[in-house]
Amino acid sequence: MAEMFEKPKKFSGEWFRYVWDYYKVHILVAVAVIALIAVTVVEVLNTVHYDVNINYIASNVLSFDVSDNLANKAAEQIEDGNGDGEKHVSVTQLNFTDEAMQNANQIMALENKLMTVFASEDEMMFLFDEAMLKDVLDMSATEGVFVPVSQWADGDLSEELLYEYGDGIYAVNLKNSAILTELGIDASGMFVAVRMNYKPEDEKLQKSFENCVALANSLIKES
Repeated sequence: MAEMFEKPKKFSGEWFRYVWDYYKVHILVAVAVIALIAVTVVEVLNTVHYDVNINYIASNVLSFDVSDNLANKAAEQIEDGNGDGEKHVSVTQLNFTDEAMQNANQIMALENKLMTVFASEDEMMFLFDEAMLKDVLDMSATEGVFVPVSQWADGDLSEELLYEYGDGIYAVNLKNSAILTELGIDASGMFVAVRMNYKPEDEKLQKSFENCVALANSLIKES
C-alpha cells in the first residue's frame, strides 16, 4: 500500500522547500520568461525610431562627434515622419578608405552593404565624396534611382555646384552649405543626392522621402 504523504503547511519553511524540490524547473522557466519579457519591453520603450537616415558613403571617415552633431542638426530641419512625437536623424557610414580597399574581405563586405542600402525601401538620403559619387553613378544597379536635382531642389543653384552625370544632374556640391560650415565640416568635396521612393503610395515612405528632400534643401542653403 502506497505511503500517504502529507503536504506541509503553506508558506512554512517546509512548504517552500517542498515547492522548490517539486517545481524548481517550472519556477526557473517562469523566471526566465518574465526576465525575457521585461528586457524586451525595456528595449522597445528605449528604441529610437529614426525619421531619416543619412548614408555617408565616402573614401574617408566622419568622426563620431561630427557625425553626431550632423545628425542632431539635421533633425532640426525635418518633420516628425513616423508620428512618435519626436524627430530623429541617424548617420550611417560606409567608408571605402585606402586601408579597407587593401582587404578583399572588407571590399566584399562594403560592396554587399552598399547594394543592400540601395535595395532598401527607406534609405533615400545620401552624402558622397566625389570619388564614391562617381563610382556609384557608374553602377548599373543605380541607374535611374537618384532623383534629378531639378525635381527636388528649391530655387536656382550655381552651375559650379551641380554634379552632372550622363544626361542628368543628380547631386549638389555642399562646399557653400551654411549648416555644414556652422558645424565646422569641410564640405568642399561633399555632395548630397536623394534617391527615389520605390513605393510612393506608401504613406510612411512618402513622408520619409519628403523629409529627405527637406533635409537636402536645408543642406544646400548658403549663408
